[in-house]
Amino acid sequence: MGAQLDLDDVAGNSELAIAQLQELRDYIKTLKAGIDSVSYLIGESSGVYVIGNLMQPMDWDGLLNCSWLEDFKKAEEAKAPIAYF
Repeated sequence: MGAQLDLDDVAGNSELAIAQLQELRDYIKTLKAGIDSVSYLIGESSGVYVIGNLMQPMDWDGLLNCSWLEDFKKAEEAKAPIAYF
């Protein structure tokens, strides 16, 4: 995404505001598609093989309790601020 949306910069410039809002919508759609893809994988499989020394299978319950997936869980549960995103 381009420069961070600054309301002072777009005040009085509706074309710039609309362009930046569209860019933000596109970014949100991209993030949602990525989250939906991983959610689908989780729903359609029983787990994955953990990459490491042991190559052991690990189910999603175990993986989803790992701290490194905490941001994914938050993103998956987050609600879009506007219904049409």
